[in-house]
Amino acid sequence: MSTETGVLDRSAGVQPARATSAREMRIEVTSDLDVAARLYQELEAGGVVSAFQTRLWIECWAEQLARPRGAEMLFCSVRSGDGQPVMLLPLCRRVDGRLQVIEGADLGVSDYVAPVMARGFKPTPTEWGVLWPRIVAALPPHDLLRLTKIPLAIGGDANPLAWIPGCLTLELQAHGVAVSAPWDACTKRIFSGNRREKLKKGWRGLAGLGSVRFRVVEEAAEMTELFEQLAAQRLRRFAALQRNDPLRDPDFANFYRAVIARGAASGFARLALLEVDGRLVAMLFGVCHAGAFHLLIPTFFDGPWAQLAPGMLLSARMMQWAAESGLTYYDFTIGNEDYKGRLGATAHDLVEVVSAGSWRGLPTVAAVRLKAWIKRQPWLLAAVRKARGITGR
Repeated sequence: MSTETGVLDRSAGVQPARATSAREMRIEVTSDLDVAARLYQELEAGGVVSAFQTRLWIECWAEQLARPRGAEMLFCSVRSGDGQPVMLLPLCRRVDGRLQVIEGADLGVSDYVAPVMARGFKPTPTEWGVLWPRIVAALPPHDLLRLTKIPLAIGGDANPLAWIPGCLTLELQAHGVAVSAPWDACTKRIFSGNRREKLKKGWRGLAGLGSVRFRVVEEAAEMTELFEQLAAQRLRRFAALQRNDPLRDPDFANFYRAVIARGAASGFARLALLEVDGRLVAMLFGVCHAGAFHLLIPTFFDGPWAQLAPGMLLSARMMQWAAESGLTYYDFTIGNEDYKGRLGATAHDLVEVVSAGSWRGLPTVAAVRLKAWIKRQPWLLAAVRKARGITGR
């Protein structure tokens, strides 16, 4: 690897005077949130970061989830030879059963795992192959390193975590669609003719029930009040379906409340609703970041509109709002629900890496790889599913 080219892109205008090789870079790990905040100040404004690794998201995560659950925050920073920060990777270390596990700063709320990168930090796969083992060596003792829901790209730039040797493709995918104004032209590009007609029919059906109103809430106090109604309705729906909803956990609900309290004024947090004659029909909560709206929590309310697919109608209307607000991407985030494809979304692969940090982690790694191998053998997968059906397990 040449130090003349290095891992810092000279065309980006943010690199030090001399490009730095992966072997010369300095790697540090801290649990101090204040130290991480200073790194964020240097990296976030002009860098590449997903919504789920922004400083606001991570600080809410640390306060409302990591600390209450006893997870140790870890922030791994990479600096060039002259001390300039080029990457920050938020992680955490926690006990899972008998294992000390290091994983992404997630705990069930972060849909993607990715580093925060300086705009000029563009390592090649070969350079990352030198840097990643050094990062792992700098981490505190652990039995298992588990990074999951890794997107292949962030903000149009390659996500180097996806180059870690041994990455496995998940069945779980992310879905999203590019949006643009004027909306009428955009609908012809992303919706089939049949879907456009169904959406029009749904809006006509709603209008037949009363005065229809779509609104995006921007004020923190009102958003917080409405979020309570959204959460309560989600819990009722999931209970009726005999499904568990993470919002049942007070820590999860408190996390989203914190994101609203801190993110409403800046436009990061947004809640949208659909009403008929003042009655709530559907709601959704998400975040805006880097030209994209990320859908996080949708729900709809019981009523005479239930057969009109109110959740689909609200999502389609929110896509229009995103396009007309200057956003260019509507991210349905993770999950393989069919409705996303019907609204024009394209599936994007996510990968994970699971590696052992001690002998205690080896059985877990073996089990993950065996499961992945079985899923690549259709005949064996069918047999396993049949056996599960027979045994009820």
